This record gives sequence, structure tokens and C-alpha cells, in this order.
Amino acid sequence: MITANGETDYTKTSMRFGYDFKLPADTTFDSCAWYYGTTANDLRLSLTPGANTKKIENPTATKQGYIRSNIVFTNIAKANFDRDIFARVLVKYTKDGKTYSKMGAYVDQNSVSSIAEKIKNSGSETETNYVNELTKTK
Repeated sequence: MITANGETDYTKTSMRFGYDFKLPADTTFDSCAWYYGTTANDLRLSLTPGANTKKIENPTATKQGYIRSNIVFTNIAKANFDRDIFARVLVKYTKDGKTYSKMGAYVDQNSVSSIAEKIKNSGSETETNYVNELTKTK
């Protein structure tokens, strides 16, 4: 992570989960909520920004008509790099004045260590250098 003074702190990092979805026809996006935890069957924690939900519309050239919602876990300490985090999104939208909720199709699971291994195998030089420093043992 980059500190306030511009230095890189390799003792902690962040991890992002994202979910891309298309709304049904003739609906209006309301919000997303994220449920997360340390097991897939116990998503007891939540991030529910409501109307303040930030979203990305048309996130890539091949995802036109889609909306992307993200949750970012920050300050994950090196001692927790091997621990999995589980997350699932709930999308809320309105059609004809009625609000609907649709749970994401799956519970996502990842750890800093598993993402770091993927980056080591296929990341850019900058990304690979970062994860090599991040995952160094002292």
C-alpha cells in the first residue's frame, strides 16, 4: 500500500471483489449491498451504502450495457494474506414503482496470497515486482 508520505508499505495491502451484471429491461438501478465473511456459509458482515452506491457503467468494450459494483478490503495485514475472504453482492432495482432485490449468482472467494500467485504467473512487470516484495518473508 502507498503511505501518506508516498512510500510503499509491504506489510499490508488491499483486495477488490467486483461483480458485473445487467439489469432486466425497463428497470432503474437503485443500489448494491455486499455481504462478506470468512466462510461461504457465514456472510454476516455487510457493506450497504444504499443510494450512495458507486458503480461503473459499461466497464469494458465487451461489457456494454453492464454495471460493475466493487467492494475493496483495505489494510489486510501480512499475517492474514493466506486467509480467504468470501463475498456476495445483492443488487436492488426498480421496475414500475416496485423495488426488487437479486442476489449475485455466486459467493466469490479469494485471498491475497492466491491473487499474488496469479499475478506472479501472468502480471505485468510492475505488478509482479510489487507482489514479489509483498510476499517476501523476513
